[in-house]
Amino acid sequence: MPKQALLPPFVKTPMVEDADYQAPVVSRLGVKLKAEDIAAKVWEAAAREVPVHNPVGGVFKMIKLFDKLLPSASTRLTMTFLSRE
Repeated sequence: MPKQALLPPFVKTPMVEDADYQAPVVSRLGVKLKAEDIAAKVWEAAAREVPVHNPVGGVFKMIKLFDKLLPSASTRLTMTFLSRE
């Protein structure tokens, strides 16, 4: 079986929900994925042939698409913008 990587941005778990500090990027992108969503993607990746890198969630898929289409400097600027205080 080929190696695969799931790439979820943030997952709604007790650790994330109960954190004393929430990074600005977490607030801006939101925490919409649940552990069950990730488990379903793991099952899908194991059951059929999928690409090595698998972004999970609509917003993160869009960010990864922009990363492929645009120069890396623009992706860094976008992430800097999302991470600002």
